Amino acid sequence: MRKKILVVEDDAKIVNIVTKTLKKNGFSSVSAETTSKARSILQTEAIDLILLDINLPDGDGVDFTREVRKSLETPIIFVSGRTDVYDTIIGLEIGGDDFVKKPFEPRELIARIHSVLRRTAPKQEINGTSDHVSGTATLDKIVIDFTRFDAFAIGSGEPCNLTSAEFGILKSLATTKLATVSREILLNEIFGGTSNTADRSVDSHIVRLRKKLSSAGCRNDLIKTVYRVGYRITEPVKFN
Repeated sequence: MRKKILVVEDDAKIVNIVTKTLKKNGFSSVSAETTSKARSILQTEAIDLILLDINLPDGDGVDFTREVRKSLETPIIFVSGRTDVYDTIIGLEIGGDDFVKKPFEPRELIARIHSVLRRTAPKQEINGTSDHVSGTATLDKIVIDFTRFDAFAIGSGEPCNLTSAEFGILKSLATTKLATVSREILLNEIFGGTSNTADRSVDSHIVRLRKKLSSAGCRNDLIKTVYRVGYRITEPVKFN
């Protein structure tokens, strides 16, 4: 089944270019020129990824992202003419998955879409992660299953429903045995180091991973930020 992309953009020329490019590359698409229309589409249609402008007639794309993230994990790529690094950082920290600056090459946009869809796909093994690990491991209140590419709450057995990127991050942290893992290592091992903005995207995935682990009963500080270095887990891992 073709992936469906929601294009939230008020410039008709850009919408035309993007939709034609998406169709040419095997995607289906639907467009919205306002956040209000985009909101309605998300309530009625299954959307696989959102291409989102920041400056929209009835609102701000960053605020819209905050709203979307309260209920959906649909991947979001900002597509904006803003060049301020602050805008890029804020967009990624509040839940965006990547940032493409206008004007852009259609091939770059498609490459970014494929990259984000790969790393946000649920329960898929990531090529290029740390050494192969099989079986399970216990960490705080979860069991990490390296063959099912997910984690499960101890007791209830409820899955955390981790995306491939989230599982890759958890696997990398768990297999380093309390050592700090730098953002650069996570960028290279999990995301392939293909995006200039992916460093902040790692932070965004960490935020979502923490929320899922907390919902499974884990400590809120299970994944600790090491200032200017990276992340580490604060509990020992028992490999079963």
